[in-house]
Amino acid sequence: MKVLLWLFASAVRKAATWAALSPLLVLCSPYLALRYIKRRRRRGGVGCVIRMEAALRYPSPLPTDRIDIESGAVVEQPRCHLLQLPPELRALIFQLAVGNRLVHIAVPNHNYDRYIIQTTCYVPPEPPGTPYNLRLLELADNISVALLLTCRSAYVELLPIMHRQNIFYFWLQDLPDIFHSSLGQYCLPKIRAVYIYQNHCRAIAQWSPVFDLLQKMCLESLTLEFDALNWSGVPQFIFSLDSPWCRGLLGVRHLRNLDIFFASGRPEDPQHPETVTQTLRDLMIGPAADEKYETLFERPR
Repeated sequence: MKVLLWLFASAVRKAATWAALSPLLVLCSPYLALRYIKRRRRRGGVGCVIRMEAALRYPSPLPTDRIDIESGAVVEQPRCHLLQLPPELRALIFQLAVGNRLVHIAVPNHNYDRYIIQTTCYVPPEPPGTPYNLRLLELADNISVALLLTCRSAYVELLPIMHRQNIFYFWLQDLPDIFHSSLGQYCLPKIRAVYIYQNHCRAIAQWSPVFDLLQKMCLESLTLEFDALNWSGVPQFIFSLDSPWCRGLLGVRHLRNLDIFFASGRPEDPQHPETVTQTLRDLMIGPAADEKYETLFERPR
């Protein structure tokens, strides 16, 4: 009986407490609802997503004020006294500054993710129709880019002279990487003289991308040196006029000079390098070269 009375009294107390708090709960319900919505937004709830979408769909308008670039006075640039010289004198100065060099461009290490290009300038030897030994050549002053960066007019005049008045010396394995990652293919039509050095025998297959680049140039002089390739050990089919190597080389047109050097050879051999070189010269140099070239590849096989 006492237990029942205690339970009844406890229920009466709870009912009285809720009855006293009910007006307070009714008055505070808007505040509690607002706190719930803010908490959902802070946690990335639905309300936050709706607010971000509204901001993306309806951005604030851009300002309508614009800067009138024609309202101000044109600022006069200082004149370059070098460009006021006579054209003949200016061309001579530019040629001495960036031309008349043997420019050796190489990739010293192929193990890096980004290529490092190394450039060394030499004095071209005399006579020109001999193999170049870089260890015996005299060093020349490097081409400075300061003159190229003087102004746009100087850059436009200097860059073609630098490409046309120099002999560019490449190792065979470096040439495609240099043009794709350093020099750029925009300068291919301006280059006039190229010297390619091959120092190992297994690089015959590497000539295909090299010939593609050489055919895009307007070459006047081309020199090929096979330093480690003995003529007595060269497969003769490589230098046959129907071979892919000769076809790629014959695709370089309008040359004025062609030289091919080997480490050694036998002059009494009927297929001596001089004989092969002279045959290629007849098909690549001279006014009748194009006619002979077309006749060669039109003949029945």
